Amino acid sequence: MAYCDTAKINKTRIIFNQKYKNIVSDARVIHKISYQKLIDENTAASLREYLDMNYDNIDICAYGKFTKPDYYAFTISLCFDQSILEKYDNWEDLSKTEIQNVSTLSRPHDSQCCCGQHITEVYTFNGGYTSAIVGNVCMEKSNITNISVLEKLSKIRKEKSLDKKRKRLTEEDKTQVWYKNERRCLGTNDRICNRRISRKEPYWKSRCIHCHKNTKKTQEKTQETKKAETNCDIDGDKNSSSNFWKDMWDSFDIQEQPHNVPIGTRQQCYWTDGMRIHRVKQSDGSWKYN
Repeated sequence: MAYCDTAKINKTRIIFNQKYKNIVSDARVIHKISYQKLIDENTAASLREYLDMNYDNIDICAYGKFTKPDYYAFTISLCFDQSILEKYDNWEDLSKTEIQNVSTLSRPHDSQCCCGQHITEVYTFNGGYTSAIVGNVCMEKSNITNISVLEKLSKIRKEKSLDKKRKRLTEEDKTQVWYKNERRCLGTNDRICNRRISRKEPYWKSRCIHCHKNTKKTQEKTQETKKAETNCDIDGDKNSSSNFWKDMWDSFDIQEQPHNVPIGTRQQCYWTDGMRIHRVKQSDGSWKYN
């Protein structure tokens, strides 16, 4: 048995050295771990058996049988290309590589993490070479995964929670008195809105004006506009507002009113109950929106 302090860095007792990397390399060949082929539950079970068989060929920090954190670390190693493993001498440096990603996976709730743990939240960890089925607990407790993956995991879990709440509210809304004449605003990617939209409105008008301003697409457009205005030394706040209403006009002017009109021409289009977008043709040929 060899001494090491890697247990402070990650949960596995396996020492990350050349002996271990050779075992990983052999496992790729024996278990046919190929590029972009998912390591599913059956393959992961075979890999756990293979690791147990090589117990005497691997340096560890403490005596005892391999446990779930060791199986997890072994499978995660196989997700990286062998050339990536060869670049590093310890788990800590390996964990810093940006060749990592995590995503949800459509699987039954009785699935297993690559470590053997039964899981209800099913994800895939991708190390660039291939991916494996993992659970959120292993990713959160093991520092073999870098912070960017943990942040994405947190975002995915929040989105799933919001989707679940939206479905519940959709069913509850159907029992409300107002449901016949109104529908709930779709909200934003990270927020549920309680405002309601009249069913007299076109169905494509699915968000209230406040949520529309805060959708990701609108935010990106606003940022791009502000950046362009800064580069051109233009007043950002004034033009940002103008460009927002211009975008709104392009989206909601279903009459497609003409642009080539005399100076001073006033036009308006319908937005929602009690609100219209107005514009006036300026002397320089541009439009002033409000």
